[in-house]
Amino acid sequence: MIKQAIKAAVFAAAVAGAASASAAPWTLNYAGGSTSQFAGFDWASNGTAIVTGFNPFIPVSGSTNFSLEYYATADAVKNMSGGTIGGAGSATAGIVNGLFEYSILANITET
Repeated sequence: MIKQAIKAAVFAAAVAGAASASAAPWTLNYAGGSTSQFAGFDWASNGTAIVTGFNPFIPVSGSTNFSLEYYATADAVKNMSGGTIGGAGSATAGIVNGLFEYSILANITET
């Protein structure tokens, strides 16, 4: 059950990224300028998932309510071909240099 919740959180984040990649590029405005080739974020692989209210001792046939929260920050900004939008003054450079941050929070409740 916990694996399903984790998969659901990862799926939700992937769908959010894939939806932007399948559409025409968007314009992303950031502290250092803007880019018109924005297609999505490359979320950090060290994101955090926190489960609350889960009881592993309830039988599979039983009912348990719990929630999973997923947090991550972006490592890079991606263009339509899946490459990183880089270079001095780019949004990715701003992330790497600590000038700003893009974050995701997903909450899934299992009932």
